Amino acid sequence: MKKYFALVLVLTSLTVCSQDQKFVKPDYKAIKKEVADKNSTFFYKKLEEKFNAADSTMTLEEKRHLYYGFTNQDRYSSFYTGAANDSLRSVLNKEVLETEDFKKIITYGSEVLNENPFDIRTLNIMSYAYEKQSNLTEAKNKAIQIGIIVEAIFSTGDGTSKENAFFVINVPHEYDIISVLGFEFGGKQSLIEGTYDYLTLAENPYGLKGFYFDMSPSFNKLAELLKD
Repeated sequence: MKKYFALVLVLTSLTVCSQDQKFVKPDYKAIKKEVADKNSTFFYKKLEEKFNAADSTMTLEEKRHLYYGFTNQDRYSSFYTGAANDSLRSVLNKEVLETEDFKKIITYGSEVLNENPFDIRTLNIMSYAYEKQSNLTEAKNKAIQIGIIVEAIFSTGDGTSKENAFFVINVPHEYDIISVLGFEFGGKQSLIEGTYDYLTLAENPYGLKGFYFDMSPSFNKLAELLKD
């Protein structure tokens, strides 16, 4: 299962990284205003409908407003737990997956995505489950949704410095991006200057030591919870 997960994400990254683009940091204040405006192209409900339909024609700005605009939605959290997550994990921990398990993955995965629609790992394993059920349309749709999320993140930086950090809205996406790019986590995570995470990489042919991630939405959400 782990090998398949890495393969799908690397293939997705090859498509995304092939596009020449300038890195643009998300303007959270401007995004918040746009996604709340019913007359805006970026009104969140419109973007959400496109994402749910796995609309491959979404523009980069739509993808960015969708992903970073989620931080203004009631469902947003800096971390996610719940019965569906536990149930899904119990299935995935099995040595061998059988036909009935793929049905469970889709059921539990759908419940997870109702709370956390940008859970890359769940989208990925659901794509695999649909493929095993010969539902290639849904398998492709989940892969498209992964691409939408990843492209939004890749548009913000290359992760090689604080100035060019990847902007992510929750911690699991840090590890997902490392996998997407074909690297392995090196085992150390450091908090730098309040809102940056630095994750080391295992030895690799490129000599890269680690990636920087801007985690400001997650830290801001946590601060709100602590106030309450």
